[in-house]
Amino acid sequence: MSLRIQQIDCRCETKTKDNVFVDIKVTVQYQIEREHLYDAFYKLTDSRAQIMSYVFDEVRAQVPKIPLDEVFLAKEEIALAIKAELTKSMSGFGYAIIQTLITDIEPAAKVKAAMNEINAAQRLRLAAYEHSEGEKIRVVKAAEADAEAKYLAGQVRAVMIGWCIKRARERLSEGASPYCMAMPGCLVIVTGHHRSPSDDHLLLRCPRPRSRPRPRLLLPRLVTAHQSPITDDTRNAPL
Repeated sequence: MSLRIQQIDCRCETKTKDNVFVDIKVTVQYQIEREHLYDAFYKLTDSRAQIMSYVFDEVRAQVPKIPLDEVFLAKEEIALAIKAELTKSMSGFGYAIIQTLITDIEPAAKVKAAMNEINAAQRLRLAAYEHSEGEKIRVVKAAEADAEAKYLAGQVRAVMIGWCIKRARERLSEGASPYCMAMPGCLVIVTGHHRSPSDDHLLLRCPRPRSRPRPRLLLPRLVTAHQSPITDDTRNAPL
């Protein structure tokens, strides 16, 4: 019988709270106490089997209370519960529990594949959401830029119309004919339907009425000496 620290590796299959079977590997480090050497030698026939039985019992008592996703986070609590139970049970036989560790938690292969697919789907959904948010920001920024451009263009047009109206008032005060202001071409820029700033001069000058075109004189065609007006048909015609 050795007084050195010894180790036992236990692999236990159990079920979680959401009915998923997992294999949990537990490592127990223990040592025989020198003061209780007699109890350790005579009270237990197989100390390793005794420790493994307590480990299986405690694992199957703790893990079914926890869902699978939380088992990986709660392994420290499970290890402490196993150590507490082993210390309470094995101290009467002269054994001291040094440490208990949960070194592996392995679900079934299909369960691991399903968990990986769920994780991949969540990441794809997050990527699609981020992509749509980026597209939304791009569209919103483009709309804001277009609205700002239209707003500035409206301000320029308002300044231009105000300047034209001021100029028209000055022309009227100088004695210009009101006929110029009453022509439809002069009202184009006031109503805002002109096509380009090149039409601004329409407000500052009077369009002249177009004169009627002169009629053309239809002159008879002159017959030259080498061109005879009498053809063969007229020559042979009866008198």
